[in-house]
Amino acid sequence: MATIHNCLDSSELITGLRLARAAFGKGELIVLPTDTVYGIGCDAFNADAVRRLLDAKGRGVDAPPPVLIPGIPTLDAL
Repeated sequence: MATIHNCLDSSELITGLRLARAAFGKGELIVLPTDTVYGIGCDAFNADAVRRLLDAKGRGVDAPPPVLIPGIPTLDAL
């Protein structure tokens, strides 16, 4: 079972963010809360990670997940 880090708790925030970044770097999936549900995230630039995410969600390439980006340069890269 994965460790849960409550990033609302300032004492856990940095550790949680560092571990999430490390997971992304290894092509792993992370689970994160949104305002209504929990989401599954991965590095959108890592094809193997995206495949794992689609498999976890029971989706094919015909139903790709949304990608959250910080700005237009990232959009151009995708």
